[in-house]
Amino acid sequence: IDGLHFVPERSLDVADPPRVDVVVAEVLGNFAYEEDVLETLRDAQRYLRPGGTLIPASITQWVAPVTADRFERDLRSWRGVGFGLDWSDAEHMTRNNMYVFAIAPEDLLADAAVSWHSLDFQGPIASGRTGRAVWQPREAHTLFGFALWWECTLAPGVVLSPSPHPPRTHW
Repeated sequence: IDGLHFVPERSLDVADPPRVDVVVAEVLGNFAYEEDVLETLRDAQRYLRPGGTLIPASITQWVAPVTADRFERDLRSWRGVGFGLDWSDAEHMTRNNMYVFAIAPEDLLADAAVSWHSLDFQGPIASGRTGRAVWQPREAHTLFGFALWWECTLAPGVVLSPSPHPPRTHW
């Protein structure tokens, strides 16, 4: 196809990239900044002509406290393994890990989702992977962890997200 450039290499390994109007990169994973998304998109900007467009355009990370105990029941399943063995180390390791679960709105503290970090890929891409989230609930709740998700704007009006709010994606 005339006018298209396919670069069959890792972008970081290309010394003199072609200059183009649009770069499309599929770098989204279960968590917002895995798969070297920041490094890849920062490097992808080298391919753009002045005024060019990078797709995806931006990403926002969200977090909310989990109040449903269904995940807690799974995590404490080590207690029932038995065989006269102490599985507490396995449970401890399990509890200090990240997992991909299908989260529903009713699993979360109501109206408590907080955007804790956002990046616009059209300008300089910061390399930070930290953010801040604060909650001030009006009453006591038992929390079982935190749900994280992202919203990625591919282009104006086109948003992809594994949010607990429909519509669902394969993430």
